Amino acid sequence: MGELLDLIKILVRQNEITNQLIADCFPNTKNHLIGVDSGNEIILFIDFTNAKGNSYGQSSGRFLEVNYDVNCSFERNSDKYKINQNFCILKLKNVEFDPVLKKYFLNLCLDLVTKLGDKPDISEIYTFIEKTKQLFAQLTQTSKTDEIGLWGELFLINESNDLEYMIDAWHINKTDRFDFNDGINKIEIKTTTKSQRIHHFSLTQLDKLLTSKTMICSIMTCKIDLGLSIYDLYENILFRINDKYKDILREKIFKVAGNQLSKFDMKFDSDMAKTSCKYYSAKSIPSITEGSIDIGVTNIEFDSDLQNINSIEIKQYQNDKLFSILN
Repeated sequence: MGELLDLIKILVRQNEITNQLIADCFPNTKNHLIGVDSGNEIILFIDFTNAKGNSYGQSSGRFLEVNYDVNCSFERNSDKYKINQNFCILKLKNVEFDPVLKKYFLNLCLDLVTKLGDKPDISEIYTFIEKTKQLFAQLTQTSKTDEIGLWGELFLINESNDLEYMIDAWHINKTDRFDFNDGINKIEIKTTTKSQRIHHFSLTQLDKLLTSKTMICSIMTCKIDLGLSIYDLYENILFRINDKYKDILREKIFKVAGNQLSKFDMKFDSDMAKTSCKYYSAKSIPSITEGSIDIGVTNIEFDSDLQNINSIEIKQYQNDKLFSILN
């Protein structure tokens, strides 16, 4: 990924001089190219075969523009070799000043090129691009989380000994009762940047946690320039999982982050998160007793200080898969 980002920086600088399309070979491939047009929008040029003569129409959404089997003519930046041939084109648009979204897009391009090889059939390209379009369509939806909450969930996945099991157990809808649920055990993540171990609960949420075998995972961290962002955690996890789970992880992150994905760019201290991570029984969380609430009072929310509450050694739970992979 670093080599690809460096190449884009070179193309952008060259584009500032020429103010025209600048493209070069995609890293570690023979036939595909990556370019930057006069509007600083990134374009992937995919070489292809089309033995069956398939035809697919152009499409254009808010973030992606797709063209199949279109003639392109330009010079390759590295050696000024003149290119004049047909490509399938995937273009990221309307994100000139959005470095985070560019990273997600380039990561997808890298995955696409790696999977398809040097001369894929146009039907294979179409299948992958359709999935990519569905993914980016999620970015027009309202976010279902806040940044620190998503960071904590990805941090726990990243720290686990079985990434794919954790990704399967990760529940991302607001209607889901628990952050992680494998059908037997549950984990609710609470992440804070406060100097004290204080977390926000609703009474309804805590009541639901009490009805099942649930751990509260408490994580304390802080913002630091040399920390890890949500994208950093995402990339760390992608590097260690298979292609099937890469697709699942992307779908879940894009869905839960929605229109806030590109704004989630803060970096948090992962070392502090590791050393501070503690687990608590839901029953031990300081709460409000039902008897103290007048009839008709609803939507009760409160902060609980866990500083003086006894934590649980997760090592005790070797026979519970969801808990054992967090040791």
